[in-house]
Amino acid sequence: MKISKNLPNLFTSLNLLAGCLGIIAVFQNDLNRATLMIIIGGIMDFFDGFFARMFKTESLFGKQLDSLADMVTFGLLPAFLMFFLLKENSTGYYPYISLTIVIASAARLARFNIDEKQQENFIGLPTPANAFLVVGIVQVYLAEWVSLKVVFENPNLLMIIILFQSFLLISNFQFISLKFRNVYWKNNELRYVISITGLLCITFLKLQGIFLAMLIYILLSIAWHINQFLKSRT
Repeated sequence: MKISKNLPNLFTSLNLLAGCLGIIAVFQNDLNRATLMIIIGGIMDFFDGFFARMFKTESLFGKQLDSLADMVTFGLLPAFLMFFLLKENSTGYYPYISLTIVIASAARLARFNIDEKQQENFIGLPTPANAFLVVGIVQVYLAEWVSLKVVFENPNLLMIIILFQSFLLISNFQFISLKFRNVYWKNNELRYVISITGLLCITFLKLQGIFLAMLIYILLSIAWHINQFLKSRT
């Protein structure tokens, strides 16, 4: 059995393992470790696709395994993190609103699996991007940035954020893919802008910068989608 054939699935399994460990960390009230597991899962998710393309070992089995792993790491785990934030700052049934992230993530992944059009860009907010947005929210919350912590401590505003995330996951908005086909600036302008801006945010703001980086990614993608739509109507 060739190692190259199973290497992508190994990284997918590590992604799944990271998601499971992250959920356990939420149960143990260790939000830092939980967000770290999403980051590790994201790295593993990058490498499973990278090696699958490199060794030309993309398969239906690998695609399904990847979606199942993503559902845990980028669907369940972010929802549990948002559940924790709501539980800390509200009572009653408020925290259960976070489960809309699980449902929307499942729908997003299912659509991706059967949609052959999502090669250059994505339709709907990618589940890893949504998970990293949650990482940023939690890290800002833990850092106690007064201006933003007030927002993330308000259960009504937090529910609006969760519902907006869920809407974006299943929306028809096109989101920019950060998969570079080549190193040239042409046709990669927005990819470079988003990547460089994200690196600068994390460099200067550390893990809290992930929130700003993902916000920029989402807003730029929506603006790009609207611009493309308006061009198609003229």
